[in-house]
Amino acid sequence: VKVAGELAFESGSLLGNVAISGKANFGGPGAKVFDGVAVKVSSAEDVTVLGSLQFKGNSTISAPDAGVVSQGIAGSAAPFQVQFMVMDKSTANWFVANGFSWKQ
Repeated sequence: VKVAGELAFESGSLLGNVAISGKANFGGPGAKVFDGVAVKVSSAEDVTVLGSLQFKGNSTISAPDAGVVSQGIAGSAAPFQVQFMVMDKSTANWFVANGFSWKQ
């Protein structure tokens, strides 16, 4: 799936391959479940993160892609957390942006 505008993923499950050339918004207090998904952000806008990011396995968030120089994590009033859905089976997960790196 290619998203040219804003992807507002505030709760639920995300699967497959997602390429975002606009705003990546993982805000909202609800749980966001990443299940075998590859998210690639090629926008210069900050990735907004809020609430719980839950990784089932083989899920990645990459920002920025090659050639993007301004990218980071924008916090909100509430913190965010990263969780494993199934501790002994949740593998190969990561979230990397400029100034932020979390890898399992």
